Amino acid sequence: MTLLLDDAIFQNEDNFFYYINNNFGDRDVFDTDALFNVLSDDDPDIEVILSDFDDLKGEAKEFASEILKVLYDAKNANPNLKIINMGVKSINSKMEVPND
Repeated sequence: MTLLLDDAIFQNEDNFFYYINNNFGDRDVFDTDALFNVLSDDDPDIEVILSDFDDLKGEAKEFASEILKVLYDAKNANPNLKIINMGVKSINSKMEVPND
């Protein structure tokens, strides 16, 4: 399964979790704890593509930063999780995005 995360998906928290939940049809993923749990499982078939965060502002930028932290925490717990960074360098001055 591939999840494409770009600036459009972070504009609305409800839409983000709706998109994520639709990709994990058999699991409920409606908050960051559930997202971490599903991504930190040893499933080798999950790939997350980070792309085009240039237009993130305000609450959307803060939400994206929170989700990125969850993604990289899940990657630390699950080395099979693939995160592909398509040029996203940072979300804010506090968080550099690794380029795996």
